[in-house]
Amino acid sequence: MQRTFVVAGTVVGGLLLALPTVGQPQPIQAGQAAGQTATVNLGPKLDLQCALEQAGAAVRNSLPAPIPKGTRISLTYSTLTTVQNGWVTSQQVVQRSIERELVGPLAPGATLHVPISDPRIGCQAWFHGGLPDLQLVQFTHTESVATLVIRNNNPFVAAGPFVARIKAMKCSQVELAKADFPLPGLARGQTLPINRPLPRPPGVQYYDAYVDATNTVMESNANNNGYTEVGVCIR
Repeated sequence: MQRTFVVAGTVVGGLLLALPTVGQPQPIQAGQAAGQTATVNLGPKLDLQCALEQAGAAVRNSLPAPIPKGTRISLTYSTLTTVQNGWVTSQQVVQRSIERELVGPLAPGATLHVPISDPRIGCQAWFHGGLPDLQLVQFTHTESVATLVIRNNNPFVAAGPFVARIKAMKCSQVELAKADFPLPGLARGQTLPINRPLPRPPGVQYYDAYVDATNTVMESNANNNGYTEVGVCIR
């Protein structure tokens, strides 16, 4: 017999279930005292191509994936300013910054035109790539083998090593057995199917499955890390 549970978020078997959160989307930095404001990790800084044009600057998405709507693109440019020091007039190079929020996705190779009125010498552009987002998109099992399909939803940032876990459960929510499967991580945007032996202790009635079960990966969204078959217990 084969059971397949494919859901969006945590809807399983027609039920909307709140699974335990198994990630750290916005961790408090080491040494931070309770009550202090947590520092949000925006992820790595990813450079984009920037070229000056007559009316401003052209920022090109030089990456292989679309940059999502709502992403804040940062741009710095150099300009000359006149400085008066007594009788001496001189010009100095100063750096100025602009931020633009994308009103739609910026496709690979597409260009964002940023108007700038100042005289310009050069420009740089970038955005923060965010954190990995591990998702358990499918959990399937036969009597002896479990298949988990895991995806990193972030196309710009890889996820480091993590542990996938399967729990054998009773309908009273008693855990009968569990099996952990260490994985080396996922590349940017990667989907990985894995097959592992299914624990089958006496009395098992359903299974829970999780990715990043030991809270190793700092994620942007930890609410899509688990599946449960507990819906089979409802008569």
